[in-house]
Amino acid sequence: MSIRQWIIKTIDRERQDALSRALSISPVTASVLLGRGVQTTEEAHRWLTMATSSPHDPMRLPDMERAIARLHGAVEQRERICFYGDYDVDGVTSVSLFLSYFQRLGGQRLFLHSPPRAGRVRIERSSRSASPCRRCLAGGDLRLRQHLV
Repeated sequence: MSIRQWIIKTIDRERQDALSRALSISPVTASVLLGRGVQTTEEAHRWLTMATSSPHDPMRLPDMERAIARLHGAVEQRERICFYGDYDVDGVTSVSLFLSYFQRLGGQRLFLHSPPRAGRVRIERSSRSASPCRRCLAGGDLRLRQHLV
């Protein structure tokens, strides 16, 4: 097992305090922003409010309308739906959101699959595996290089 060493950037305490006071955020949050290269109060404000004014439209992703229709059809037909997610914070969050959303829609045959900690998900292998879901798969933050609908 390899040992990883954390490299922590040195943060200018005066800039950290100024950012913390100007935006009424914790010094830890200010440090994270500074560590990510955010330099000004305006940049920090944009970074912190990006979620509500995100310029990214998920409907512009390839085949998004088809994927949505497929997932809703699977719920209506009571098909098994398998949600794949990795172990990092956005992978776990995306699968949690998938599961809670589709449960509220009435999905009853929902399954979760996570790859081995050191592994990558391979759709072609997963679809032929012993997985309970061979027809309807959805992935969250898996860095897949392909999409299937």
